[in-house]
Amino acid sequence: MKRRLFMVLALAAGAGAVLAAIYERSRIKGMLRAFYRWTLPDYRVAQGHESVTVEMAINSRCNSDWGGNPYEFHWGMFDTKKNLPGDIVEKVMNLSGLPGLTYRETSIHRDSVSLSFLTSNESDQRKMSWLMIESGMQQQAVGLVCAALGVGMVFNNQGRDGRVISPAQIETTKIKLGPMKPGYEGSYWTSKAPGEPSPWTSGNLVDPDRKGTIPFLSILPELRFQKKTSLRASEDSLSQLLWAARGRTPHYYLARPWGLTIPTWGGRQDISSVYVIKNAKSFSYVNWMDDRPTHMLSDLGEMKVRLFGNNGNGHQDKYGLIIIGTNENTNRALWEVGYQLFNLLVQAHSLGVSYETHFLDDSQQKLIDQSGIKNPVIAFSHY
Repeated sequence: MKRRLFMVLALAAGAGAVLAAIYERSRIKGMLRAFYRWTLPDYRVAQGHESVTVEMAINSRCNSDWGGNPYEFHWGMFDTKKNLPGDIVEKVMNLSGLPGLTYRETSIHRDSVSLSFLTSNESDQRKMSWLMIESGMQQQAVGLVCAALGVGMVFNNQGRDGRVISPAQIETTKIKLGPMKPGYEGSYWTSKAPGEPSPWTSGNLVDPDRKGTIPFLSILPELRFQKKTSLRASEDSLSQLLWAARGRTPHYYLARPWGLTIPTWGGRQDISSVYVIKNAKSFSYVNWMDDRPTHMLSDLGEMKVRLFGNNGNGHQDKYGLIIIGTNENTNRALWEVGYQLFNLLVQAHSLGVSYETHFLDDSQQKLIDQSGIKNPVIAFSHY
């Protein structure tokens, strides 16, 4: 009995020693990594970021990784020979503020170079949907701010519905920031259309302007969900808004020329869709056809209902009401709605046209459903 007890105690002591060694080794490794980062030169934001336009920020956005080959996974590459100082992380957060949508809690929490996106946990489904859309807008704001500054970022997904961290709070996702290598012929930005091996092909919409004139960072403090101006909408402005919401860009993903103006979950491009209602007809927006990127509307048929009137001038019917719908019942689909809505807001603001955001109620959703538009969530009018 004594011998058996001795063996048990010896095994326990041995296991404790192993665990202690593992802990000590991990602690030492952590200290070495911290020392290594401390010896690296600090990364600074890219020169010229103040003049990066809305269109160039949208066109140049891409996620990053450490692989060293932009054609292998993500197009963006982290620069492992530099350290991202805390003041840049704070700058990204400070620039990514949003106008209030729900007047509930949505926030970004910083842990070193990682950002956690948090929302309150609501029992009301409609309020919860709005919170998810707003969180998506925050995620996209961070992504475009990073694109403008020349900072790398990568998502650390917490599940397609996010992660409940307390009865009152949900973590929708995490984003890690880091120094970035210039990914477009020595530059952090590009105004080029997608190229080989799947070159851009023009559709039935005016080709979008990827160069622009209004600096992206300058408009963020002025961003609102609606704005009235004296400049009227046009076919060109509709085309530009559709491209900003869900158009094609020149970066690659998983070795495919699969770039979009918004991030996608694992490269999936069937989670949400963009539609247009104009001239009493409904259309779906198409950005890929015959294995090439494009920019066009596909006719879905007659639209016999009028949702929001004409704002007194008839322009809304003529130039289009943009609808964003989900293709699955998940929070990630609502985040994607938020990505597209944020892009619509910054693009409409920079174009100078009047616009208004409509969060659809049940009766409006049912009306739009009748015209072949699946699960509509947001309507965006410009006039």
